[in-house]
Amino acid sequence: MGDPEYPGHYETRRVGNNGTLKLRGIQVYLSQALSNELVGLVEVDDGQWRVKFAGLELATYDERSKELKQIDTSTRASSKGKKYKQRVPPMRPV
Repeated sequence: MGDPEYPGHYETRRVGNNGTLKLRGIQVYLSQALSNELVGLVEVDDGQWRVKFAGLELATYDERSKELKQIDTSTRASSKGKKYKQRVPPMRPV
């Protein structure tokens, strides 16, 4: 399977073997599960970037605080409309 495609206004980064990527000169940990995958970045506000993998929103990066914060996934709807809890470890700078 090939890399996901992102719109032309997105920036892209390849996640390293150790689960990190470089955002605005800062090495941050995203997820080792995404090793060697291409993620997309789109600026959603001044200095605020959304990190996506294919159609899934993963995190927001704040250029001022240099923090990568996970998207709140504490509850998501399943395909049948049922809610389930999903725990995701916090993302942190390396």
